[in-house]
Amino acid sequence: MIEKFSISKDKKYYRAFTDLIEINGRLICSFAEMNKETKEYNICICESIDRGNTWTERRILQKKLDDNGRWDCSRISKMKDGNIIILSTWYINDDKTKKDSYVYLWHFDKMFNYIDGPIKTTINGIVPDKITELDDRWITSTHENNNGKRETYLYTSFDKGVTWKKSVLVKSTIYDVCETSIIALDNNTLVALMRENSGQGIDCLKAISYDKGESWTDVHKMPIPACHRPVITKLKSGNYLITYRFDYAKFIGKGIHGNIFMGCLCTKEDLLETNRDKIVPRIFPIDYDRNINSNCGYSGQIEFNDGLIYVTAHIVDDNPVAQIRGYSFREKDLIIK
Repeated sequence: MIEKFSISKDKKYYRAFTDLIEINGRLICSFAEMNKETKEYNICICESIDRGNTWTERRILQKKLDDNGRWDCSRISKMKDGNIIILSTWYINDDKTKKDSYVYLWHFDKMFNYIDGPIKTTINGIVPDKITELDDRWITSTHENNNGKRETYLYTSFDKGVTWKKSVLVKSTIYDVCETSIIALDNNTLVALMRENSGQGIDCLKAISYDKGESWTDVHKMPIPACHRPVITKLKSGNYLITYRFDYAKFIGKGIHGNIFMGCLCTKEDLLETNRDKIVPRIFPIDYDRNINSNCGYSGQIEFNDGLIYVTAHIVDDNPVAQIRGYSFREKDLIIK
């Protein structure tokens, strides 16, 4: 049902935090790479021209800026004009609030030829979202830590990423909210899916905007339990695919609880519904991390014109450190009618 592919794997380099785009059948996967012994911190690219069956050797897009930080999760976005933007946070080691960790941009043309970057923006925070492009603005999001509590912010640009306006997306006194993925249902309506980080296995959270992100509803639950780092895309059927790490506890140490990579199908109505009991998602497993120090998720997704879905994520499994895997399947594989 779900086919697995090796994208990038090395015993000494930790590789994680993927994203994915498709250009006329060509797949571009971005991810972060770390080697703490050699103090290497890179943003890397792999490509595939056979629908993700085989991949090129990774090439380094960007090495570390200095010895005071590392690159955080990179995101890659194909804009309406066909040009491509990669963004990532330079995560400063002693920046506990994340207010001094800034997002940088790289620009590429329609064929993924490098134009310029890294360009420092005024976007603070970590785990940036893809850029969502509306008719008159671009938006993305990050989160910061304030007094031990995470706060999620929206950044809006009216000049194609030259300047950015910061506003509050969510400040919750109940939930520990972070790692947002925003989807535009139309030019005005946005849904922001969020990770809840208390370690209590709480559902995926969401907020809805009906005015291009100018204002947001309160936080509501989606019945997707223990959802860490949700990433959402729209499928050609009109349904929506969410991929995430199933992370159901908060234990001392690592492994044990971050070992299942999951997917979920839902409808537009599910995304707009605020009553949890009326939402009917279809949850399914994608991969299981067998490693005692398991660590998986942080995904990218595309759908080819013929309906083949391809997902990327990191997983440890049969390697000493995290590797990048690909997964392909079709929506019809997930439900027998």
